Amino acid sequence: MMYETIKELIEQIGITEKNLKITPITVGASGSEVYELVSEDKMMILKLIDLKSADSHQCQTFMNEWDLYNRVQDMQIPFIPKILHIYKNDDYALILMKEYE
Repeated sequence: MMYETIKELIEQIGITEKNLKITPITVGASGSEVYELVSEDKMMILKLIDLKSADSHQCQTFMNEWDLYNRVQDMQIPFIPKILHIYKNDDYALILMKEYE
C-alpha cells in the first residue's frame, strides 16, 4: 500500500497526528502489512490487511489476531501491547498499537 493511502486511511479513522512518519517494517506472519508510525510524541505500530486481495488463509489468520486484540483492548495485560485503535470494514482490517519490543 502506498504512503498516501495509509495516511488517508488512518485519517479516515480519526488519527490526525502532525508530522507523521510512516515506515513499512515487514509483512506480518499473518500476511498483514506492518508499519511503524512516528509522530512528535508517539511511536506506534500499524498492522493492516486488505481483506479483498489477501487469500482466505491470510485473512483468517489476521482476523484471529484482530479478534484477540479486540477482546483485550481495554484490559491492562502486561505482555500485550496497548491497543490504540482497532477497525474493520468490508475492505480492510487494522490494528493500531503502541510500539512494542
